[in-house]
Amino acid sequence: MRALAALILALALGGCSASGFEMIVDLRSDLRPGYDFVVVRTSILEAPDPSVEGLRRTLAAATTDDYVTGERVAELPELPAGSYLIAVELLDGASTVVASRRARVDVHGPRSVSIVITSECFGVTCPGVGDPTGATECSAGRCVSPECTADNPDACGIGGCATDDDCPSIVSCSVGRCTGGACFQAPDDTLCAMGTYCDITDGCTPIPVMDAGPPPPPDAGVGTDAGSPVGTDAGFDAGPSCDPAACDDGDPCTDDLCGVGGRCVNPPRCGAGEYCEAGACWPEPSLSVTTTDGFGCADLGVDHSSSARALWRRVVTGRPGRTFTQYNQHVGCGDPATPAESHALDGSGRFEDESLSGASNDCDNAFLGRYAAYVDVDGRTSGTIEVTYFNSRCPGISTCSAARSYCPPCRDCGASEYCYASTSCAPLPTLTIATTEGGGCADLGTAHASPAFLWRRTVTGRPGATATQYNEHVSCGGPVTAADTIVLDGAGRDVASNENPVSTDCASPFLGRYRAYVEVDGETSATTEVTYFNSNCPAIATCALARTYCAP
Repeated sequence: MRALAALILALALGGCSASGFEMIVDLRSDLRPGYDFVVVRTSILEAPDPSVEGLRRTLAAATTDDYVTGERVAELPELPAGSYLIAVELLDGASTVVASRRARVDVHGPRSVSIVITSECFGVTCPGVGDPTGATECSAGRCVSPECTADNPDACGIGGCATDDDCPSIVSCSVGRCTGGACFQAPDDTLCAMGTYCDITDGCTPIPVMDAGPPPPPDAGVGTDAGSPVGTDAGFDAGPSCDPAACDDGDPCTDDLCGVGGRCVNPPRCGAGEYCEAGACWPEPSLSVTTTDGFGCADLGVDHSSSARALWRRVVTGRPGRTFTQYNQHVGCGDPATPAESHALDGSGRFEDESLSGASNDCDNAFLGRYAAYVDVDGRTSGTIEVTYFNSRCPGISTCSAARSYCPPCRDCGASEYCYASTSCAPLPTLTIATTEGGGCADLGTAHASPAFLWRRTVTGRPGATATQYNEHVSCGGPVTAADTIVLDGAGRDVASNENPVSTDCASPFLGRYRAYVEVDGETSATTEVTYFNSNCPAIATCALARTYCAP
């Protein structure tokens, strides 16, 4: 509900700048005001300042308006300089958009733009077959770009009319006129019998009858008026004068207008791509993801480490300042959609990011396959988009098409697991070496007999796998060498220990600090260290002394 008279200031999503330029929008149309449409809504869809996007004006159309010649439908003040995409929509009494036109307008000073909506575009869908993808609007029955306006005919291409002779009358009560390269059907009601009017597609048509009671919907809708008997008067009178306040339907998400004949018109307050909450219009959430590899396909086998070749770029829009949650679904695996991440939209209701990654040889990557995604903002969801991850280096999933139905067999592997033979998850190998002396220190100068031990080694990994232990004599700067081969049992485990007698060999090559790790199926464990010292040898009598010792 908003009590509005002729020109209504509708909601602006955010404020305008304190200074700027005025844009005046005029409409020319051969559709009949009061019959074909009762409301004209003008909106800013795109603007250099996002806070201006969503600014709109709503105007009630009267039968006395002359849209063939042109009527002013919006005055949009204080606009920052730049490029704007505006939309003019014509709504009928049921608040249905019956015709619309978008236009790209450059504002670098006070600007007037004339929008043309004609019957020539009835039934025309743009872009048509063979039209450029940017030819989204209809002008003179042809698909053109939004840059095409009566004020910018150069953007309209070749076509349209040149004189009135190029515009034949469609019905007997209309006259074809050529205006700005477009044919108008100028209706002439005097050519119709009393009680009828000129419809530009059906010809002379009975005038809708309006009763003398209050404006609908409160009245009974009786089909006779208060004038002379039907057939002698026009059959259509104004009834009582209309007060917009009397048209309040109690819905804060509609505008309240006086229409033709004192009838109330309550068009939706918000336009396409918006929703209404407590009388305020907010943009519906949207999610778009573009990939450098195109067509919603992302190749993990190609380098995407620079912004110029990002793996993907994501743009989320919605209600400014709110938080969105993205839901992902691995379609190839038949998974349900689950929340993946959340981020805040900025003051203009926008969030942008990109993914950078180097080329990968990992054919077991859990991200491979086809995903569907959407975002949720305050319980309102965007449309669903899809991205398919493939790897041109991996047989079987080297193309986007092949990856669409792929489900990674190891996608559920945890952080401590790896994908074995591209079929199953296996535990990553581990190596631990305990010593009786503790702290990774082993004294060769002390006897170690069970239950004591010089060291005890525990290796874990894939059950039944063969593990190779690699050692490096760090204090001697020695190379890494394979030292032992270990077969893990059915539980994926092997435990071994070493006992020793007392040693007095102060030149033993085993003295010093060692680093070790194990490898299973090409996967390596973390490294562990052991330092061998000899409490019987003064130069290496402690673990600390032996850490840097290398036998001569």
